Amino acid sequence: MTCVEDSGCWYMPYNIGDAISAGGRKCYYIDKGESIPEKHRQVFLDSDPVEDFVALWSEQTNFGFSYDVEVVEKANLKTTTTTIPGPTSLTGGVEGPRYLIYKGKSLFSLVQIHGIDGVTVDTWTNTVTSEDATADALQNLCCNANEITNSNSGVVYTSGDKLLSGGGGGGRCAIALGNGGANPGVNQLKVKPFPTYSKVEVQNPLDIMTIWAVLGGALGIIDLMAGFVVQNFLASTLEKVSNVVEMTSVGVSK
Repeated sequence: MTCVEDSGCWYMPYNIGDAISAGGRKCYYIDKGESIPEKHRQVFLDSDPVEDFVALWSEQTNFGFSYDVEVVEKANLKTTTTTIPGPTSLTGGVEGPRYLIYKGKSLFSLVQIHGIDGVTVDTWTNTVTSEDATADALQNLCCNANEITNSNSGVVYTSGDKLLSGGGGGGRCAIALGNGGANPGVNQLKVKPFPTYSKVEVQNPLDIMTIWAVLGGALGIIDLMAGFVVQNFLASTLEKVSNVVEMTSVGVSK
């Protein structure tokens, strides 16, 4: 996931794996064009919405993040994939699909493809489930943090525009959306994975069981066709025999 907003992006990862800090969940910041580290991109299903991945950016744009999508081009004896890169900016023309994350709430779905060669491809795509981008001014840690860490450089910010908590009471998060001007509010994003995922296994056409299954299906069709031919042949033969018997009977009667 890459930040595409000029103001930069603030976020809180899921409290899992390497993202767990000594003091529990904390707020991180990345500049425009920077990507969230892999250790902060781990997700899991949690019924508590407070534990969701949460991000914030200036309300001046509806999209805060883009993301890359890996897709399978060919799935034969060798799996061939390609990665569709997410844009690093919202300006300029882009050909083809643009994978961006809209403000509000998004549900990410996973299609996992297992190739014959042992390659596993995870294809993630998101669906917007709510466009309400109102920030949780009192519950979101980024809104009230006195220090924020850049997750890529490690720089810790304790003052300046990298802090959203200016003025207390939620700071910029408490500013009503639509205020605009020199003191805009922030859009909030919450990301949650879909409860289930799709698993696709590519079958080896040279595998003995696959060949047997194909032959079994073919033999069934051949048997059906043979039965149809035999049935029609017997019906035609019986009809001819019946005609001969009838003609013979007529000749005898004369």
